[in-house]
Amino acid sequence: MRRINKALSQISLRELLSTADGSRTVHATHRGEGKIVQISTLSKKKLEALDNLPVSVFRVYYRTLSVGKSKGYDDRFFETTIYRNSMMMEACTYSEKNNFHPLIGIGFDEEAFQVFWSGDFDERIDLVGKGGFALEIRADLSKLQLDPESPDSMLRDVAKILTADYSWLNRNNRGLGQIAEFDRQLMKVEDIAAVMLKARIQTRLVALHTGLADGAVDCIKRRLFRERVMCQSSAGRIKQAKATVTDLPIHSLVFVCCYVMLAADAMRSVNGRGVVVAHEQYKKITTALGISNVDSLSSSNAYGLASALRAQEIELKPCASCGQSHVHLTLSPVACPWCGE
Repeated sequence: MRRINKALSQISLRELLSTADGSRTVHATHRGEGKIVQISTLSKKKLEALDNLPVSVFRVYYRTLSVGKSKGYDDRFFETTIYRNSMMMEACTYSEKNNFHPLIGIGFDEEAFQVFWSGDFDERIDLVGKGGFALEIRADLSKLQLDPESPDSMLRDVAKILTADYSWLNRNNRGLGQIAEFDRQLMKVEDIAAVMLKARIQTRLVALHTGLADGAVDCIKRRLFRERVMCQSSAGRIKQAKATVTDLPIHSLVFVCCYVMLAADAMRSVNGRGVVVAHEQYKKITTALGISNVDSLSSSNAYGLASALRAQEIELKPCASCGQSHVHLTLSPVACPWCGE
């Protein structure tokens, strides 16, 4: 997996130290600059652990995508803009090469990512110079454990980064819910079922979501096996949301966070396509951390969490004691996975 956190951290520190107001040319807010200073306190081991995180600790921030054509910049401003453009391109390349959705990988909403990534040099320079494109740190680094020897600890760090970023995106009404549900006017329900089966969602749930009979879904599954599109199906008991959250609280949190960041109308309906994409992103994270499938959240149980979210059986909310976001069971709350309260 391509890495980015260490490189951007070192570049940020170099710029911060080079001039009294240097960080203002790169980072979006004073709060972001303060977090950059936290990097200077990290030991070499923790900096390596930061680099091993499968998501970027930096988000791409911008003011607007509506920029006109440039009429030229003075030399100093052009130099600064080139510098910032290079950092933006590093972040975008990281997301593209690792096949991460940009909102999960680098906190960059999909529309803005596509505009920036597909632009030519002059267009990107205008976006950086006039659109206010810059970097900002997604979470408080002092709250990260950064223990490279513990996959569970690293997953907890990912959860803290994503929950902090979701709170920021939700508060600023920026880029959430850009994965729409399957369009049933453009796709046949059999094709929708095939996509969900390939994501290893169990037959009963696929039938429930598409309205097809169990037997019809089984026929589609057998066809996918014959065509070797699928080589293995999902088996095992589908857990209730309470059991999933109780058994795998941090895994549930990472998936739910991916889902509410990506899926349109996540709180009002079960977005099947959103479940598939969010679970793919979750699996990329766990695979990068070396967490086995046995210890991970299945796509069927992920669908169950999305259904429970729609039914308001669970919600993403901060703990009353420690303030850290977690998946809260509304009917029968369990202890916070962060503080145990």
